[in-house]
Amino acid sequence: MEFLKKYWKKSLIALAAILVIMLFFQFISWCSSARYARFILYNAADRKDSSLCDKYWDYEKVIDNQLRSSLGEVEDGLGGLAYAMAANMRPMLIAQLEAGVKESYEEGSSIKDNIFVNFWNSYTNQASNSATKLKKINKNKENFFICDFDDSGCRMFTWEKVNKKWKITNFEAGIPIKKVFD
Repeated sequence: MEFLKKYWKKSLIALAAILVIMLFFQFISWCSSARYARFILYNAADRKDSSLCDKYWDYEKVIDNQLRSSLGEVEDGLGGLAYAMAANMRPMLIAQLEAGVKESYEEGSSIKDNIFVNFWNSYTNQASNSATKLKKINKNKENFFICDFDDSGCRMFTWEKVNKKWKITNFEAGIPIKKVFD
């Protein structure tokens, strides 16, 4: 007991220092995760700020993935023609996707969450008024599903770490809820 009375201040300072160091490393870990990128995009949607879209959307990869999945099904003699048309249309498709994404952020949703709700939703991989599911593919790639409660289907965002930053590299809409949660 004498030891505790003598060194209680130093023990308390050491415990506080350990706690601060642990919180610091947890914060650094969170800032380099896809959850942090989702937090930034949630806040951008609430503020109707489309300027952050370029930082967290990889439009070229989204279009390339969409074209690859669409043209992968073409097996007849017109496959070469389809690939040539897709290559010519690629810049226009990228510009249209970029304009559409930015417009959706500027229009915004009717649900306004404060920064603390956005933080908690991103930290726990949730979304307001939606069911979510996270499927990790590997340490640098994950699929994040958002399913609205009105049974309109789910949206899948593929997040990938590109040049040490998390970006959306694929997007799919209209996925049946049963397919996501089975």
